[in-house]
Amino acid sequence: MQLEIAGLTIRRGIRRRMVFDALDWKVDRLPLTLLGPNGAGKSTLLAVLGGTLLPSRGVVTTDVAGGLDVQSRAWARHVGLAPQHFRGLRGLTVREVIAYAGWLKGMSRTDAWQASETAIDVAALAALASRASSQLSGGELRRLALAQAVVHSPRLLLLDEIDAGLDAAQRIAVRAAVERLSERTAVISATHELVSIPGGDHAVAIIDGGRIVFEGNAAEFFARAPDGTALHQVAEAAYLAVTERVRSPQ
Repeated sequence: MQLEIAGLTIRRGIRRRMVFDALDWKVDRLPLTLLGPNGAGKSTLLAVLGGTLLPSRGVVTTDVAGGLDVQSRAWARHVGLAPQHFRGLRGLTVREVIAYAGWLKGMSRTDAWQASETAIDVAALAALASRASSQLSGGELRRLALAQAVVHSPRLLLLDEIDAGLDAAQRIAVRAAVERLSERTAVISATHELVSIPGGDHAVAIIDGGRIVFEGNAAEFFARAPDGTALHQVAEAAYLAVTERVRSPQ
């Protein structure tokens, strides 16, 4: 899958703060881990790619179905978004929320209900399927966000801070689920958890100041760490090396 971002301009908030100013970016290496400081625009970009936020200017197209604008209704059937902030729905159980998400994506009620069982397994929610979704903890809501994003078997899965609020066991389970999903689904995952970056050829990009300041694979990213960096500090050192160089050019 490829995504073509052309002239993307976005202002947000009461003061209309510029998040992206005519951003051009071709995304063709997936799965991708998206890094960047708070306020850099990671969540905003995922919202645009997920079709839930209209840009001020610019277009984003994909090669799916011969070429689709991500703001088209047709695109909604191909993308799943697990937002950073997700709440249950009062009066609906966990499984009902997941099935409802599938119905919103164009599935029949029967198909959505059947597919919700698979999504529950993906997110390890079987023990909570009948619980009121409004009574979940923060970590449980993160897993519910994942389940509702995958229920319709999207071509592109967008994950915004999917590790947030999870304990160690939950984090391992969710990362394993995402890794399995990435074998058949294009995945873009925005995260602050540098230790969650897979190694090798996994694609990594960093957003800072409304620009893509690094794009490469994980091995190239880790190589930005200064020589002699302790193994457990390599990811953090590489990230700081990239972002500090951008802010203080020589």
